[in-house]
Amino acid sequence: MKTLIYSCVFIQSSYIELLTLLFKTYKKYGHAHDRIIDYLVICSPEFKYNIEYIMNVLQVKGDIWCISATNCLEACFARLRIFNYPKIKNYSRILYLDTDILITNNIMNVVNINPGNKLYTLKEGTTTDGIHGSELFDGDKNVSAFTSGILLFNNCRSMNCLFNTIIKHAQYLSKHDPGKLKYMDQPVIVYNAIMSNLYNNTEMEKYVVNNPLEHNGHSISHFPGGVGFGDRKLVIMKRFLADNKALLQN
Repeated sequence: MKTLIYSCVFIQSSYIELLTLLFKTYKKYGHAHDRIIDYLVICSPEFKYNIEYIMNVLQVKGDIWCISATNCLEACFARLRIFNYPKIKNYSRILYLDTDILITNNIMNVVNINPGNKLYTLKEGTTTDGIHGSELFDGDKNVSAFTSGILLFNNCRSMNCLFNTIIKHAQYLSKHDPGKLKYMDQPVIVYNAIMSNLYNNTEMEKYVVNNPLEHNGHSISHFPGGVGFGDRKLVIMKRFLADNKALLQN
């Protein structure tokens, strides 16, 4: 069975530029094995042609799945619909990547980690932060949280159920308490993964890093900074590549 890596692009065309940079580093530094890895882009129908062209030019092997997302909230939660992807049964392991990511070393370092029946993530903040679910926990929990920008999981029943639970929780909040969705999907993902004890936010620290200033051998370099700041992120990511070109070649 193969591994599926996927990213989402909706609403803002600037995220196509981020995706292009992600693809370039994936091909140049990721040492991806096309025989065992496919790359899926979930996007709005209007972005399909441009993304298809980029994937062909950069020779990224994979697929495009168009679904509808009419606003930022729907776009953020689109990643959780992965188990509805028509070809999902072809894959045993799945890696979600935000587009504000550079592949800066062998991607197999991450793909070869077996997350079992849990969601593997990168530690970030605590549950006392709004963006990590403080309002959902009602201040009753103070544990290390994680970023939802990198999610590694197996194609298994526990993950399918977790993602469905998160979606249903978000739908309930959207109807009854929309203020708790002001930080979009990440707090809901963090809350449900922690409450279900279906996460591990330490195992990937060796290979994944947030906002690095220099390259220290990590396979995935993530540059978070809020939703809707694609142009600003692009500048930061290009600067990182320029400043660390020599290190990345080693």
